[in-house]
Formats: sequence, C-alpha cells, structure tokens
Amino acid sequence: MKKKTIVVLSCVLTLILFAMCAVLAWYHIPKVFLRDVEADEISSVSVFNGSTGNSFVISETADIEFVVENLQSLPVYRDGISAYRDGFAFSMTFYDRDGNAVESLIVNSTNTIRRDPFFWRVKGMNGELCYDALCEMEEKYSPDPDFGVDG
Repeated sequence: MKKKTIVVLSCVLTLILFAMCAVLAWYHIPKVFLRDVEADEISSVSVFNGSTGNSFVISETADIEFVVENLQSLPVYRDGISAYRDGFAFSMTFYDRDGNAVESLIVNSTNTIRRDPFFWRVKGMNGELCYDALCEMEEKYSPDPDFGVDG
C-alpha cells in the first residue's frame, strides 16, 4: 500500500511540474501583433488618445502601412498583468475593408503595448513602437482645428 501511494504521488508531482514548465514556456513565448494581416487588408485605424481625449481615424494607405508594419516587425514579450489598471495612451482598433474589427490594442509608449490581461514589451535594442509617429498622426488627422494651439 505504501509503495502504491509513493507511485501515485510521484505521478501527480510529475504532472504538476510538467504543467508549471508549460505555463512558463507559454508566458515567455514572443508575440507579434497583426501577424496574419497584410497592411493592404486594413482600410482604417480608429485611434483614441487617452492622454488628450482626442480621437482620430488613420485613413491614408502609407500611414496605415507604416503602423501595421511597425507592429508586425517587433516581437513583444509578456511583462506583467495589465487587467484592472487605469490609464492608457493610444487605443487602436484596426478595421478591414468590410468594416470588421481585425485587432484592438493599446500602444502605451515606445516599448509597451497593452492588451489585457497583459502588458507586452519590446526587449533589448529590437526597435521602437510607433508611439512618436502616432503623436504626429494625431495632429495630422485630428478633427479639432485648434488641436495643438496654445490658448
């Protein structure tokens, strides 16, 4: 009876160890956003800046291509839990030619994407996310004629 208990306990511990290793491996696998999407499949990108409260739509092909290719070129890694955290920079939704949402995510900085329940970070010297370009596009596409004017 004692030998049977040891065998069962060993099997259970082995399964638990295997499950923990699988979860750790999954957590550290890089992700590429918009991986299965061609830039020409995206017709528009709806953007809301949580810092300024402005919303705008990126509609020019060159700008859409730049944003999509930037996100596709940078593998990102999970970097903590983002659920139940307030505040964000650029909330973006990508739409295809039929008007269907393809992907939604938040670009918080030059190295951080938020897509709940995780933060995703660019590691090392792999490059930067299109955060600065989004700031410029906000000025370009903003429907507010007084955007950026001190007053």
